[in-house]
Amino acid sequence: AHLVYDKPVEVRHPLDILVNSIGIKKIAEQSSYLFEGLKIAPYYGCQIVRPVYHFDDLDDPTTMDDLLRGLGGDVVNYPCKVRCCGGMLMTTFEDVALDLNHRLLSAAEENGADVIVTLCPLCQMNLEAYQSKINERFGAKHHLPIVYFTQLVGLALGIEPKKLGLDSLLIPLTNPKLKAKKAVEAAA
Repeated sequence: AHLVYDKPVEVRHPLDILVNSIGIKKIAEQSSYLFEGLKIAPYYGCQIVRPVYHFDDLDDPTTMDDLLRGLGGDVVNYPCKVRCCGGMLMTTFEDVALDLNHRLLSAAEENGADVIVTLCPLCQMNLEAYQSKINERFGAKHHLPIVYFTQLVGLALGIEPKKLGLDSLLIPLTNPKLKAKKAVEAAA
């Protein structure tokens, strides 16, 4: 016998829920801190816009850009934001995956990013865990923190960096350029 489930379920990405169900304004109102001057490359990866996601533009998604800007982040131009990181190619065709990730890291650095923020844990791992191997292979000097978008949202909402795992990153996000929201508002 096999299991059957016949109830309709809408599967949604957490980004869709945060931006379209809760709203950027409400999240920003709840935030304790703003990312003033933190230059962010928003990396969507190749899966979020395929095959049926309808909450963002397929070729030029902007929901994460808008969310991070709403929290005070300085979102840099990042034309590689929907390019593939190679996913599981890192285990089968490592040379191809290393090249793809080198291009993603280089583009973020060329556009002045302090950090790449991603939506996909596999993208996060590929971009973070293989930087030393990429550096060795391509003679590069990548040392860019890669964080999952909910880590930055949590930080803005006042969750301690340790609880968010920011101290466990292979390349720590040091000095995330946070300023207390009250101090920023008082200065305005």
